[in-house]
Amino acid sequence: MNSKSKDCEVFSEDEVYFRQIYDRMYRSLYYYVLAHCERGCDVEDILQETFQEAHIHIRQMRDSVNPEGYLMNILKFKILKWKDRQKKEWKENAALQKLAFNRIPEDRKEIWDFCRCYLKEKDYRIIRCRYCEGMPIADIAAEMGISEGACKMRIKRSLVKLKKVMQ
Repeated sequence: MNSKSKDCEVFSEDEVYFRQIYDRMYRSLYYYVLAHCERGCDVEDILQETFQEAHIHIRQMRDSVNPEGYLMNILKFKILKWKDRQKKEWKENAALQKLAFNRIPEDRKEIWDFCRCYLKEKDYRIIRCRYCEGMPIADIAAEMGISEGACKMRIKRSLVKLKKVMQ
């Protein structure tokens, strides 16, 4: 009979080290990513890519003087790549590149995801009402419980913010 139980897993030193650093760093990395992108699915994707890369380079990370810093550098690079992808998707859409928000169909998910990522929820809803549903300013203002002037200002500031992100 085998001395090891079937349920007992044997891990290499690298695997044990990876699990330790994962458990130690996951929460702080999660909040760091969350500060840079608001959608939960993007946060999880970036973290997964980060830890996959860390797993590939586990030996270099273990040999590093500062393994936490090594992991943080991987994370920062992944966030930069994610932001570049977001900007590229935004720029590829001619309607948004020119900020010609006449009417953007509901099925243009990549546009609406991009807007949601960079705008506060209330501003996103206002932009959505105006440029997806084609609602007049007065109706949007009434629905949001703000003045028409405030509604116009939120739209203007949101468009400026999106334009800055695009550049």
